[in-house]
Amino acid sequence: VILHPLDTVRCRLEVASPRPKITDPALYKDVWAGIGPLLVASTPAASVFFGTKSFVTASLKNQLGPEYRQLITVLSVAGALVPCWLIKTPSEVLKTRRQAGVVESSFEEAKRLVNDEGVQALYVGYGANLLYTFP
Repeated sequence: VILHPLDTVRCRLEVASPRPKITDPALYKDVWAGIGPLLVASTPAASVFFGTKSFVTASLKNQLGPEYRQLITVLSVAGALVPCWLIKTPSEVLKTRRQAGVVESSFEEAKRLVNDEGVQALYVGYGANLLYTFP
C-alpha cells in the first residue's frame, strides 16, 4: 500500500506514448487510483498463500523428511502461488487499468469485462504473474 503511488507513476510511464518526463505533473495526479481492488484482494490472497504454503510444507516434510528443507520451501511457495494469483490477478488487471487512466471505475470495468469478454478477461496476465513470482 505504501508503494502504490510509486507503482502508479511507474505504470503511467510504461503505458504513455510519447513517454512523459518524470517532472510531468500529470504523472502524479490521483496516484491512489486503483487502490480499491488491491485492498479488496490482498488479504484473501495472502491468507490463501500462507495457508496453502503451510499445508504443502507439512505434507512434504512428512513425505520427504526435514533434510530437504530448501526443496520443500521452493515447492511449497510454488504451490501456494497458484491459488494466490487466482485471487489476486483480477485485482491487478483492474488496478493497472485505473493507474494507467484507461478506466474511471474499477467496478464498472469489471462488469464490462465480464459482460463483453467473459471472466477470462480478468485473468489476463495470470501466467506471467506466476512466472514472475516463482521462486
